[in-house]
Amino acid sequence: MSEIETTTTEEQEALPCFVRHHDAGGLCEEPGTIEVYGLRFCEAHGLEARLGAAMEAHGDAEDFFERFRSPHTLQPSSLVGRALEVAIDYTTAGCPDGEDYDRALALAYPNPPDDVRTRTLEWMLVEEPGYQSVEDYLLEDLMLTNKLLRLAYEDGATWMVERLEVERERLAAEAAVALEESKRRSGDRAPVQPGE
Repeated sequence: MSEIETTTTEEQEALPCFVRHHDAGGLCEEPGTIEVYGLRFCEAHGLEARLGAAMEAHGDAEDFFERFRSPHTLQPSSLVGRALEVAIDYTTAGCPDGEDYDRALALAYPNPPDDVRTRTLEWMLVEEPGYQSVEDYLLEDLMLTNKLLRLAYEDGATWMVERLEVERERLAAEAAVALEESKRRSGDRAPVQPGE
């Protein structure tokens, strides 16, 4: 069974989108048409969840194969080396683009609640040069949560998938605010103040 399904039955189409966290805008009542890790999502939330899951899976595979390129590992034979290059090329070829994910994130969470916007913008106001940005911190946490979702799904721990998904929604909403603010700071958008 694949982690990401896009076909639906009539019974599945009657199910609403799983998104429900307050920070993500509350219960989404759109029909669930995309399945990711056994959960149903509407088109907007499903695209974001599907791209996030695909990025994590490709990143995990790439990390696995890259370990064999380390100068601290026994160097493989030329045949194994060529096979390793093919495997790495294969895993990176189908990986979604980060910009596609950013657009999907903005589409899925276009208007998070004011308290989420305020909290995230206030956090960004205290960012210090030389440290990880709030945006990067949130995006890394999203990828980690996607990895935990995948592992829970593969283990058949449905209860854990549902719990992790709710946390992923919170992170996604905050990341959407952080991405929007980063674009604004780079000159792409008008300024936004905490609480607006």
